[in-house]
Amino acid sequence: MAQDNNQPKEEKDFFAREEIKTMEKDTSKLRETEARQEREKVSQIKTEEEIAREREREALARQSALERDLAEKEAEEREKRVRMMKEEREAKESALTQINTKRAATATGEFQGALRETQTREEEERKRFLDRIEAKAEGRETPAIKPTEKLPEITKTSFKKPGLGQKLWIRIILSLFSLSILALVVTFWYWYFNIRTEPTPTPVETIETGQKLIVIPDTLIATETFKILEVSALGQTLKDDLGDKQFTRLIIEDQKKNKILNLKEFFETLGVKTPETFYDKLNNDPTLFIYSAQGVNRLGLIAQVKEADLMPLLKVWESTMEQDLEPLAALLGKTGLAPTPDFKEAIYRDTVFRYLSFPPEGLGICWAVTDNYFILTFSGESIIKTIDKIK
Repeated sequence: MAQDNNQPKEEKDFFAREEIKTMEKDTSKLRETEARQEREKVSQIKTEEEIAREREREALARQSALERDLAEKEAEEREKRVRMMKEEREAKESALTQINTKRAATATGEFQGALRETQTREEEERKRFLDRIEAKAEGRETPAIKPTEKLPEITKTSFKKPGLGQKLWIRIILSLFSLSILALVVTFWYWYFNIRTEPTPTPVETIETGQKLIVIPDTLIATETFKILEVSALGQTLKDDLGDKQFTRLIIEDQKKNKILNLKEFFETLGVKTPETFYDKLNNDPTLFIYSAQGVNRLGLIAQVKEADLMPLLKVWESTMEQDLEPLAALLGKTGLAPTPDFKEAIYRDTVFRYLSFPPEGLGICWAVTDNYFILTFSGESIIKTIDKIK
């Protein structure tokens, strides 16, 4: 009996141990399942984040591609307009040249006709004289013409032979006429290639302060108005309403030193960096201006070139120009880097200018060297309007 009683007890213990083992196994499996589900959730979250980032990158890439396509399209349209304007100008010049050529040919023809007529008359007179000499040599006398008698030929034509003085005057008049036409042609081409490309300088101005008169350098382009301000007020001035499609000259004054800042002093005050020999190749008294259009103000400057090798220096500077001009671009509202660091090239009125675009739309760095002037602006429209001012 005692043995029988111990057997159920042992069985109960055995089953209890087995049940504990089963529970532990179930618990372990449950923990593994929960861990696996947790890992799957974490993996899914990471995947969603990566997908979101990938979508954001794709959106930025599409936006950059769209901006690039728009910029290229705008450049192509501008080149097309420039080409059409060039063709129209060449057609006008060709027509003008043809008109001048026809006029010169007409005058030359008239002169040659008069000259041939004079030569014919001289030849006939010489022939008559030789005939008289020959008649005298042979002992024949030519009938004398009495003063009262009139030859039939003369009475029919009523023509009076010009004297030596009249011939001389005719030749002088024809020569002066031909020289006048030649002088007109030469004067026109001299004006076209030299005088018309030079902007009309304005008189030197002065401003009176409490200490002395400050001389304002001559402006290099005509502007509708001007402002005298310190560098600290430049940011606010760029936000003011300055009209529409007009130029405002900026005269940067240093009231403490009672002077007008030159190009080097202006750049150094703002923290703008330039190549070492940049200032040596330019006149240090530029014309700083703002071009306003549709409520947007764009800064620019124009300076006279002193050395012909400025263009290669500027192309080398392009690699750091965006960073070096950041203080000026920031005043104009620059919000990001350029989509591509390489400058592009365009042509307007036979002038090549290079540009780099960056956000917001319509903002960028544009520079050109034309007619011994260096132009730097911060939008394509402002550099085109500046070239118009020079041309």
